[in-house]
Amino acid sequence: MNPAPAQPEKPAHPAHPAGPLPNGVPTGLPWLAIALISAAVIGAGLAAGWYAMQQAQKRVADQMHASAFIKTERLADWHQERLAVAQLLQQRRSLG
Repeated sequence: MNPAPAQPEKPAHPAHPAGPLPNGVPTGLPWLAIALISAAVIGAGLAAGWYAMQQAQKRVADQMHASAFIKTERLADWHQERLAVAQLLQQRRSLG
């Protein structure tokens, strides 16, 4: 019988940097790409959330300013009405 030809031994670590480690975990570019894409997605989500919060705060501030303006006008109108009534009463007393 002929003996089987000798197979060269595999190195402990692959020569190609993107090959798997001995425990099967890939290294190199695929993990870098996954990390960069994940960071971009997380960053975009955070930016979108920050923008939405800023818009909500602006909307609330605008509503509060509008409400304060309307209440100020109503208070000024009420005050003018009270002054008109007071002047009318003063004129009646001076006539009578």
